[in-house]
Amino acid sequence: MLPSSSDTPLEKLTDSQEQRMQVQRKRDILLLIEHLIYSQETTVKMILDALYDVGAVNWIDVRFQAHPVNRTMKSIARLSKPAFRMLALRWFKQNCPQLIVNWLYSQVQFKPEKLPKKIEQTLTEKPGEHSKLLVVRDREVKELRSQVRLLTGTLVAAIALLGGTSFWLGYNLQLVQTQQVSAPLTKTSVSSDR
Repeated sequence: MLPSSSDTPLEKLTDSQEQRMQVQRKRDILLLIEHLIYSQETTVKMILDALYDVGAVNWIDVRFQAHPVNRTMKSIARLSKPAFRMLALRWFKQNCPQLIVNWLYSQVQFKPEKLPKKIEQTLTEKPGEHSKLLVVRDREVKELRSQVRLLTGTLVAAIALLGGTSFWLGYNLQLVQTQQVSAPLTKTSVSSDR
């Protein structure tokens, strides 16, 4: 009888045996998580409900900032909760066990992390190059700040121009309406005098 991977001491395993043991353990964890989800379905539903309550409110607050629309959307979100629960539970059962296993597996793999290329290049640069890089970055920051100031001034001027134009058009429209209303009244008063 061959010893199972769980009975064999870890230091005696070859690379292929280690890989088979890892695959078997990953499959075992997947089965355990699937069993946990099906046996604790009520708990999963409660978790999904809590996530929906918080997520829906936050999403609506970000997307719909007008107060009447915001309130309406929140009431619609409360009404759609049962449909969400049904779809989310089905999705959760199909996808989450594997996602959880993959995440857990990534937590126990201790591979050295590679630094991004830019950070690696910065660390390997000579001291003189580093100060040149700082000067270039400082100049870029100053240019960006001046562009932000220019855009802010342009925006303020555009808003002032648009506001002034709106005010002027509204005032002229009000004058035209009062003239149209007063003109028929003067004609009727002239005709009633005769």
